[in-house]
Amino acid sequence: MAGGRILVAYIATDGGIDALRLAVALAKERDTAIDIVMAMTNHEVTPGLYPRVRGYETIVEQHIAGWLDDARAEVPSDIEVTTRVAVGDSIPQIIIDQATGLSSEIVVVGSQGGGLFRRVTLGSVVNTLLHSCPVPLAIAPRGYNYPGPIQRITVLFGTRPGATDIIAVGLDRAARFGVPLRFVSLNIAGEQPAGSDALEGIERTASAELAHRARSLVDANQATAEVVEAPSIETATSGLSWLPGDVAYVGSSRIAPEGRLFLGTTATQILRYTPVPTIVIPNGYMDNS
Repeated sequence: MAGGRILVAYIATDGGIDALRLAVALAKERDTAIDIVMAMTNHEVTPGLYPRVRGYETIVEQHIAGWLDDARAEVPSDIEVTTRVAVGDSIPQIIIDQATGLSSEIVVVGSQGGGLFRRVTLGSVVNTLLHSCPVPLAIAPRGYNYPGPIQRITVLFGTRPGATDIIAVGLDRAARFGVPLRFVSLNIAGEQPAGSDALEGIERTASAELAHRARSLVDANQATAEVVEAPSIETATSGLSWLPGDVAYVGSSRIAPEGRLFLGTTATQILRYTPVPTIVIPNGYMDNS
């Protein structure tokens, strides 16, 4: 994302602040701009009472302006930031349209609901984006407050073939951010023999070129690789060590349409139990980038 743009789907709640803080952590020291977008449906900004209540629009506009000013104040002065309100019929579609129009490299959202502290609980808008967004979607866990920049990238993948895209994204982002990379091969409930070497897992699930690049980084002590065998995703993620500045990357389901997100069962559980921000990439993302 160096030199790119991050879209924050902002709401004036704790979840919105979590998303904004994650965007700042991702942008810090990366020459990256942040676009803060408040997506609102037509009925939220248009009075539903007839005749119209005099002054209604002004009051709403004042609240929105105040919320956006507060959000802008959270962004350090050395990061370029814009704010805007986008209105339409569907919040997820507004966010997707804004991300497309702004050429966003990533959309950042907060979790929502009554989940455990520093865990993700998906709201309906986030859930819709996780099954339709055409760009990577980053989800901040509740209470996220790491100031940035990002310290390490963890790529989580399974034992079945089809991990080429997520391995490629990890290699690309680690190089662009200049941060360490960790490959984690998850073997849940003995799905398939994983072996003791995560690099061998990469060789089985990704292309030979990517496996070679991954092994070269590990040999140069610029990356690590490990296998986690566990009865459940919850056990697997709790058994991993996490840094405050970690982000985790996961891929979309193999049945996802090309160029779109579609969250599978395993990735959904990873989101639920991973205590750091998780970034989900669309199917075929690196092929289309």
